[in-house]
Amino acid sequence: MYSSSVPASWRRVKTRNCLIGSKCDKCKAVFYPEKNICKCGNDKLSDFKFNGKGQIISFSEIHTPPVNFGRQVPYTIAIIKLKEGPMLTAQVVDFDKIEIGMKVEACLRRIYCSGKSGIIHYGTKFRPIK
Repeated sequence: MYSSSVPASWRRVKTRNCLIGSKCDKCKAVFYPEKNICKCGNDKLSDFKFNGKGQIISFSEIHTPPVNFGRQVPYTIAIIKLKEGPMLTAQVVDFDKIEIGMKVEACLRRIYCSGKSGIIHYGTKFRPIK
């Protein structure tokens, strides 16, 4: 039996299913996604794991999806400001009513499936903090 597979190797990528960015060793600025050079010019950055909590800055409900997302419509995409500062765009799930300023947390969810019986792709989405 094989000890490795394509999905298993994807899961081992450090940034795949968690919020790992970078932090400047000099000025302590944090970035998501990770960077190799800081805005201060320093090239010594370390991995930084974000706690996954944030706040919705803006959002939009999607009714005309890109390929592979047709079964999910309508769905909501938001700009989320992480507690540590950086902003990112992600899908918001498990809510009754969404509003700007809502506190959210990262969760691992299915993004899409490659074909009817293909590989399931997982990723980070956000849900309200209860």
